[in-house]
Amino acid sequence: MTSPEDGVRRSWEKYGARGRNTVELMLEYVRNIIEEEGPFHGVIGGSEGGSAAATTLVDQLELARKHGQPCPMQCGVFFVSTPPMREDGEGFSLVDETDRRITVPTCHIYSEQDLLCWMTKSLYNFCQEDGKTLILHEGGHTIPHTEELMVDVADFVRRIKQGDILETPMVVHNAATT
Repeated sequence: MTSPEDGVRRSWEKYGARGRNTVELMLEYVRNIIEEEGPFHGVIGGSEGGSAAATTLVDQLELARKHGQPCPMQCGVFFVSTPPMREDGEGFSLVDETDRRITVPTCHIYSEQDLLCWMTKSLYNFCQEDGKTLILHEGGHTIPHTEELMVDVADFVRRIKQGDILETPMVVHNAATT
């Protein structure tokens, strides 16, 4: 594998084909929730749910840009997550195939021991550099339930709430495993 994006493409060829209708239905469902119960300050998701969260964040950023308004969603938190889906539902949005980006601060939590870490790296690459935080752990494709990890994620959210956006990516090596 030459890049995380190449791995994502090969995975899509083997396991993909959800189709446009699935992405449209998901976005319509989430837009209705946002309209009825929002606004929400950000998204959070894990694994494939992280892909849905990233797809939602891209959609909300594009809607805000289209209407000349700031995006109400100020951040994304992604646990062992996959990249956002393409608008046509035929694969993932990859940094080397589109100019679309997640342009709000993001926090990415994953493990190099995760067999799918290249999917998370592809999402990480899709996000702007400013305000990006990476929290590494040793737990594989899991979300460790440790105080240390929760403190690191809470620190990210606190920084966003206070408007303290880092200009360079921050990496936290969190050895939490359980």
